[in-house]
Amino acid sequence: MDLQIAEKPRHRPGLSIDRGVLEKLEERLGQLHARQRLGIEDEREGRVFGQGINFFHPENWYLSPSVIRTALMATGLYWRARRNAEDVKIRRHDIRSPQVPASFDGFTILHLSDLHADMNGGAMRRLIDLLPTVSYDLGALTGDYRRDTCGPCEGAIEG
Repeated sequence: MDLQIAEKPRHRPGLSIDRGVLEKLEERLGQLHARQRLGIEDEREGRVFGQGINFFHPENWYLSPSVIRTALMATGLYWRARRNAEDVKIRRHDIRSPQVPASFDGFTILHLSDLHADMNGGAMRRLIDLLPTVSYDLGALTGDYRRDTCGPCEGAIEG
């Protein structure tokens, strides 16, 4: 008996990006850096969704939010975890460096990172309450804006 095993299609870098988007990225970053960045994203996407042993990656655990919530409730930690997540604080860090021009003395940057806006409405409401109390010259949003790597993003936009 001749057995044939169908191979799962391998992840192929660069197939999922629109040509116009690629051109804009190359214009902004330069061809080398745009391609490097896309390569990094393709490699990560392949690790999470399509190559090797990816069962253990959290984004492939479709029931993980329910399992985690149930475990936290069973141990009595759910509401404590919610309070901690919603306890958004603003911290001030003064940075001094001889390499920074004197004209930047007193310059303030508001850095918001890893908001995961679609995961916790309470944290976003707290942030909305805090922002008017802060004075800054520049705002920077970095990190993850939403929980998942792909899929609908409306929840993060509405935050």
